[in-house]
Amino acid sequence: MRRSFLIPLLLGALAAWCGSCIENNLPYPVVELAVLSCEGEGFTAEIDAKTRTVVLRLDETTDISRVRITDMRITAEARASAPLTGEFDLRTPQFITLSLYQDYEWELRAEQRIERRFAVEGQIGAAEIDSERRTATAHVGMDADLRAVRITDLKLGPEGITTLNPAPEELTDFSSVRYVYVTYHDFEERWALYVRQTELVVALSAADLWRNTGTLSIASQPGAETVALEYRRSGTEEWRAADVTLAEDGTCSARIAPRWSEQTNAAGLTVHTIDPTTGLFAGHTYEYRLTVDGTVTDEGTFETPAGDPIPQGGMEEAGMSCFTQQNADAAFWASGNNTFAGGLCQWSTFPGMEGAHCAKMAATSAAGVLAAGNLLSGIFYKDGLTKGVVEFGQPYDWTARPTALHLKY
Repeated sequence: MRRSFLIPLLLGALAAWCGSCIENNLPYPVVELAVLSCEGEGFTAEIDAKTRTVVLRLDETTDISRVRITDMRITAEARASAPLTGEFDLRTPQFITLSLYQDYEWELRAEQRIERRFAVEGQIGAAEIDSERRTATAHVGMDADLRAVRITDLKLGPEGITTLNPAPEELTDFSSVRYVYVTYHDFEERWALYVRQTELVVALSAADLWRNTGTLSIASQPGAETVALEYRRSGTEEWRAADVTLAEDGTCSARIAPRWSEQTNAAGLTVHTIDPTTGLFAGHTYEYRLTVDGTVTDEGTFETPAGDPIPQGGMEEAGMSCFTQQNADAAFWASGNNTFAGGLCQWSTFPGMEGAHCAKMAATSAAGVLAAGNLLSGIFYKDGLTKGVVEFGQPYDWTARPTALHLKY
């Protein structure tokens, strides 16, 4: 009897003592939670895992107050603090918290580019359009009658779904500001239109730097029989002739276009090469001289807009996809880093380079196979255990034609 009583007593005492010393101090695993993809109507999605942002590039006609998302994939087992599909009002950013063992806040925002234009007869230079203040300003010569201005182009909202009140043909007297009401979707905006006189004679009114072309507007030359305009890039000697159009009322413009040469290379293929002394290139200053009836009447300069930077071309951010093994949804740069060869592209430094960091690409031998170091614009993912898939290229809204890739290696 004593033995049968003593055993449960000892076990109970042991259980009481152990209950006071055992605690759960095992850490939760760290699982990075991310938005993997986002699909819907009237937009393309750009996902940046480093900044935890999803940017929806809306089409011009998409209603930003009713953006429809049909599918959003997130890390498996993660929970979202808000619905991931449906209609979203993205006039202001929205925030979604993804939770599992830890919480990760993601920002969802929309960006929309609406092309807006304002042009009048006899205009000099390009119109100045401020979409935040909702103002548009065009310039004409000093001899222009502001009470009899004719609008030749006016677009202040999305193409095909915008109404203007009053209509452009009803707006003529610009001796003071004129207001126009712009309606599209459920929005109504009041825009202020200005036409102001300028002493400029020649100005750049339009440039298509992808095609290396441009148009210079020239102040009205009443009574002129011949008008000619020459241009050259600053620092060069040879003048090039622009193609001038002179109307009967004295208004004129000059079109600048490049010259191309055609050659056959060693492989028998036809190659077209641009003459860099002709046409317009991004980020340069040009000189011009205007000749009216054989006399130079005006000289000056104009500048072309800057070109396009290569996204994250400095390789300065450690969190870029190309330095990790998560290249299936790379924002721009990717690499073939994988579980067998994780060091094909690394964030590094090297003497003599520009900037603070660079991309180090190194070959690696994995399972008896030599893998070359690599860096690419595109994505990379594994399809199965050993098969790697590369998709080259990323969407990018180029505004100027690239002429060269400059790098140090």
